[in-house]
Amino acid sequence: PVACSSPNLRIQHRALRTGFIATTGQPTTIEVEVADDCGNRIGAGGTVVVGFSNRDSGINLTHIGNGVWSGTWRPVQRPQSAVVVSVTAFATNGATVQRGQVDLSGSLSTSTTPTVIAGGVVHAASGKVSPIAPGSLITVYGGSLGDGVSQASALPLPSELNGIQVLLG
Repeated sequence: PVACSSPNLRIQHRALRTGFIATTGQPTTIEVEVADDCGNRIGAGGTVVVGFSNRDSGINLTHIGNGVWSGTWRPVQRPQSAVVVSVTAFATNGATVQRGQVDLSGSLSTSTTPTVIAGGVVHAASGKVSPIAPGSLITVYGGSLGDGVSQASALPLPSELNGIQVLLG
C-alpha cells in the first residue's frame, strides 16, 4: 500500500442502493467497499460500523477481503417507515487517523413474513399431504400468505393471483 496522509476514507455501498426497501424481521445484507483517498483498500486493520436512524442496534461489519466489508441487519419494526443507514469506517495509516461516513436513505416495509404450517401443502382434491405428483393442483395452508382472499375467475388457472405466486423446488 502507498503511504497516504489523507484523513479521509471513501465508502461505496455494494449491496444497498438509495431508496432501498428492507422488510422488518428479514435479514438485509449490508456490504461496502472502503478505500482511502490514495486508493488503498482498507482491510482487517480498520473498523466499519453501521448505525440506523430507527434506533435498531448498530452492527460491526466483517472484512471479507479486498477492502470489502459485510454484515447482516435484521430490521426491527418501528413506527416510522423511513430509515437512514449510516456507515462509518476508521483506520490508521502510520500516525494518520482516517475516517469516513456515508448515509443511505431507504424505507422499512412492515409486511409480515409468509409462513406455511407443518403439513400445510396438500393435494387439492384429496386433502392429503403426500404423495403430490408434479403438475398437481395443491392447497397451501398458513399465515400471511396474501393481503386478502381471492379466487380465480376463469380457466386455465393463472400462475399468479393478486400478485402472489407460489414456487416449489
